[in-house]
Amino acid sequence: ERFEQDMQRYADEVSHVLGDASTTQNQFDALVSFHYNTGAIATATLTTLHKQGKFAEAAKEFGKWVHSGHKVLPGLVKRRAAEAALYQKT
Repeated sequence: ERFEQDMQRYADEVSHVLGDASTTQNQFDALVSFHYNTGAIATATLTTLHKQGKFAEAAKEFGKWVHSGHKVLPGLVKRRAAEAALYQKT
């Protein structure tokens, strides 16, 4: 129940930040996952590019969010790759 409440909050925040930007369900789901894991939907270049309709460029931004403590973490590499794949899926 707590997870569902958290996910609803993150989805609401993503929806608010995106406003009326054209967004597919897969893009939205990927952005919610990204926000859930980073908390950065309002400040990420990824969001700016998405809102500008530069979807290919936005998809590349996921791969920049793979560091923790200035180290690349394999788990984050996999997670961001999965989010980018979902984001680009039609």
